[in-house]
Amino acid sequence: MMIWAAPLAAQYRVIDTRDEGGPWLHVVSAPEVVFDHSRHRCFDDNFADLPVRAIRNADGVVRLYLSHNTATTAMVWRPGDPLPAFDNFAFDCTEAMTSPQLPGAALFANNQWLGAAYTTDGETVHALVHNEFQGHLLKNPRVCPSGDYFSCWYNSITYLRSDDGGRSFARPVPLPRHLVAAIPMRYLPDGGPVGAFSPSNIVRHDGYFHAIYRVVQPRRAEQNVCLIRTPDLADPAAWRFWHPQDGFARRLVNPYIDDVPLLIESWCPALAADEIANMHESLVYHPGTGRFILVGTSSDPTRTPNIQGFYYAFSEDLITWTRRRPLLEVNLPWTSTDPWAEMYLYPSLIDPDSPGFNFEFTDDEAYLYFTRLNWGQGSFDRDLLRVSVQIGE
Repeated sequence: MMIWAAPLAAQYRVIDTRDEGGPWLHVVSAPEVVFDHSRHRCFDDNFADLPVRAIRNADGVVRLYLSHNTATTAMVWRPGDPLPAFDNFAFDCTEAMTSPQLPGAALFANNQWLGAAYTTDGETVHALVHNEFQGHLLKNPRVCPSGDYFSCWYNSITYLRSDDGGRSFARPVPLPRHLVAAIPMRYLPDGGPVGAFSPSNIVRHDGYFHAIYRVVQPRRAEQNVCLIRTPDLADPAAWRFWHPQDGFARRLVNPYIDDVPLLIESWCPALAADEIANMHESLVYHPGTGRFILVGTSSDPTRTPNIQGFYYAFSEDLITWTRRRPLLEVNLPWTSTDPWAEMYLYPSLIDPDSPGFNFEFTDDEAYLYFTRLNWGQGSFDRDLLRVSVQIGE
């Protein structure tokens, strides 16, 4: 793999917030192309359609996952290569995960993206999966009267597992017991988009495994993020969500099985909405400051000007967060005035020097990976880029 400088566009600008006090992130390099869709793709929609995730298995092999519902593939580095892993991945067309596309929302086994991967032994890899039921694909007016993708989009988070070090993932439990998170409401024709979306990577803290995901409520514009944790990654039913009234006492539910009183108590409340809005894309721990770092896509109307792009925030406990600050001003699909302009999505903070299997830690230097949509939201020509980031206080 060759990495080369990416040309800068007018929609991309580094924001320096180091003089605002407290811990900070700052971009210190020009963007580099890591995955060039025009040269490296295995199939047309082979690109990072969620934030990239990385794991290291017991043999030292590193996999950087490019997630899409057609198939999730990985860029692979093996020990013995004279160049460091994140500077010399090999492009691998092996399909680590595909989509069963079963025709029912209640099965939670439809279009699948790899959202997070975590291993405690380098062999068994647990995955949180972004699962989309796309009602319009059934072409049934009773299921999706409008025939519109967004209107008939019902999302959930499910569990898959790899027993071969992350090369392939499968469902280890019967349907629908692989469900991890959904909103406590069944699919409603033309009621979307709604659901539990795109989990962050997983981090271990105080004996539990934590993740953050985005919640979109039915028929409302509100979005928020939800904090969940589990003592056992192998049990999809063991996850609990944080609530200000009783901490992590409440379990996530299946709206097709659980009764109404339980569903009423199972709306996951917004986590630090004023501070982090709906940021959820990337979560790591920085031992140097003793804080977690959250990176995501956002804006902040309290700033003048209100910058659209990639933001960051810090937390000591995953519950209380500093107010988000901009890191990169980039053109976002929902703010762009030109449908053919370059756009950017899916930031992910990864430190190649992170110890262990899961790249959940970072020192004072890391890479921010993100996807560039070269010809607007409708184009499959999407590259994976990275920039160097420094962390300090």
